[in-house]
Amino acid sequence: YVKNISDTHKLPLDKIFIFGFSQGTMTALYGAPCWPEAVAGVIGFSGRLLLPNDLSDDMKKMPITLIHGEDDDVVSVDDSKQAKEALEKAGYDVELHLRPRLMHSIDVEGLDAAADFMIKHAK
Repeated sequence: YVKNISDTHKLPLDKIFIFGFSQGTMTALYGAPCWPEAVAGVIGFSGRLLLPNDLSDDMKKMPITLIHGEDDDVVSVDDSKQAKEALEKAGYDVELHLRPRLMHSIDVEGLDAAADFMIKHAK
C-alpha cells in the first residue's frame, strides 16, 4: 500500500514517514524494515516490537521514534523500552519518549515529539 502511494504520487519511499498507534506501531515496526527500500522513518505510539529475534542485518535501517504513555493500561510502557533495546542492538537509530501520566493515547507533547522527529530526519 505504501509503495502504491509512493508510485502514484511520485514520492520516493525515503521521503515517507510511517506513523502507527498501538497495533499500527506493531505493524510498522514489523513491515517497514522488510521493504525493498528504506522509508524516511517510523513513528510509533503505544506499541511493541513483534518478533524482536527476527531482526536481521539485511533489513533496511531507518530512524525510529517511539512515544509511549507511562500509565498505559493496554500496552505496557516496558514494551517500548524493550523495543528500543532490541532495535538499537540490531543497528537502528531509536529515540524513546515517555509521557508521564498518559494512558493508551496520544497527547500534544507526543505529537510535538513526532513533528520534531520528522523535521530532524526529513531529507
